Amino acid sequence: MTKENFSIDSLVDNLTPVSPLKNARLYILCSVMLMAGAFFTISTFGLRVDFAESLYNGTLVWKIGIFVLLAISAFMVVLSLSRPDTKPEKWHAVPALLGLGILIWQFYAQDADMISINRLMMFSYAIQCITTITIGGLVAYFLMWKFWLVKTASTKPARLAMVSGFLTSSLMAAAYSLHCNQDSALYILVYYVGSVAVIGLFGRLIGAHTLKW
Repeated sequence: MTKENFSIDSLVDNLTPVSPLKNARLYILCSVMLMAGAFFTISTFGLRVDFAESLYNGTLVWKIGIFVLLAISAFMVVLSLSRPDTKPEKWHAVPALLGLGILIWQFYAQDADMISINRLMMFSYAIQCITTITIGGLVAYFLMWKFWLVKTASTKPARLAMVSGFLTSSLMAAAYSLHCNQDSALYILVYYVGSVAVIGLFGRLIGAHTLKW
């Protein structure tokens, strides 16, 4: 190209304008994923058999609360990592720490039988729990990839993809809690938190190689 026909316009001829990220889109997306997860859980498995009792005594509240709090932290971190000019703040971890505190409190509050290793041997419940949270989390993750992640401009794409996995699987774990009546803190730690961690690690592997801007 010669100096005579060079222009700034020629540098951007092949660029496609991209609409700016709007936080409302992620709010709506997460709300839809949570409601869809709840609808799938209830329509497929039904509400937990002791739904009214667990709601009255607070079991359902703290159990769902753990994963809603984790999802809130993940949501704020995702928003921060999605743009090159913002970064996560320390206070973003507060909801997740509160959720962890609830789980630790349950280890102290529950009796020895509730947190015994025997609670992990309920394999029929565990398999359904793991598959629902992981598969549901993956479906939600790919929706998030299509409608949010590919539109981001993160300087830390692997971390963004990992936290997005935590977000989608936490939402699914909260939704599945409407059905599951296995309330042992040990069971929740191994099968619920473990499933959330798996989707997060999967997201990091995918994001490290494919999430570019």
